[in-house]
Amino acid sequence: MISKASCLSHTKASIKYGWNNEKDAEIVFNQNLIGDNPAEISKEFAMIQRLNTVCIKNTISIVISPCIEDKEKLNKRLLKNICERFMEKLQFGDRQAIGFTHNDKAHLHIHLYCNRINFQGKAYNDSFISKECQRIAKEIAKELNLTTVEEIQIRKRNKTKAVRNEILKNHQSVIKKKPKTIDEYFKLLKQKEIEVRPIINKSNQLQGFRYKFKNSEFKGSEVNWKLTGSNLIKELFLDSKTIKNRKIEIGSDLYSLHPSLEKALKRDNGNNRGINR
Repeated sequence: MISKASCLSHTKASIKYGWNNEKDAEIVFNQNLIGDNPAEISKEFAMIQRLNTVCIKNTISIVISPCIEDKEKLNKRLLKNICERFMEKLQFGDRQAIGFTHNDKAHLHIHLYCNRINFQGKAYNDSFISKECQRIAKEIAKELNLTTVEEIQIRKRNKTKAVRNEILKNHQSVIKKKPKTIDEYFKLLKQKEIEVRPIINKSNQLQGFRYKFKNSEFKGSEVNWKLTGSNLIKELFLDSKTIKNRKIEIGSDLYSLHPSLEKALKRDNGNNRGINR
C-alpha cells in the first residue's frame, strides 16, 4: 500500500471528483458530514473553513492505493478501517472528512478528503504530510496484513535477478573490449540484444542510462551500482570525441552532464582522460 497527500483550495471540485459515478465511486468513510452530494458536502466544509480566513489551501487530499495483490481482501469494512487509521495516525481528531473508493483503474484506490480547519478554526500543520502518509501507509499495511511497497520491490528484484545479472555480465564483456565512445558501447551491447538509451531530462542534461533486455527494462542503477551514469562514464574510455566542453556526445547530439555526473567526474579528475576543461 502506498499513499500521497496534498492541500487544496478547490474543495468542491475535489469532492466532485471523488464522488464521480463514472469511476464507480463509493463512500467508505464519513465523519461529521450529512450532505448527500458534492455541493452539500462542500458547503459543510466551507462553513467551518470560514472560521479561518488566513488558510487558503484548506482541504487535505489523501490518495491511498492498496496493492493489486490485496484486491480480494478489500471489502468495505476494511477500507473504512484504513481511513479510520489514517485519521487517527495523522491526528486529525474530529475534523470533517469523507472517503471514496474508485475502481476505474487497474486497482482500487481511496480518495480521502479532510477539512484542514477544525471546529475551533485552527488549521492543521501540513509540513511533510505526504512523506508522513507514505510512512503511515507502510505501518497500516503491516498492521492489517496487507502488502507493502517494499515487499513488491523485493519480489520484482527477485523475479528479474537473472535478467539483471545477464545484463551486467554482458556489460562487463563489452567493457573488456575497451569501447572508445558511448555509441560504440551501445553498438556492442546491441549485438547482444541489449538496448541502451540515455536518460535526458527537460534541461537537456544526461542523467543516466536505461537497459532493455528480454522484455524487461531497468535504470542502470537497478541493474547494478556499476551501471549508474557516473560509474559508467568513469569506466568507459571517453576521448575528446565523446566529451566536449563538459558535454557528452551521443549519436549526433551533445548533452550537458547532470550535476551529479559532473560531481563524479570532478572527484576523479586524474583518471578522466581526454576531457576538455
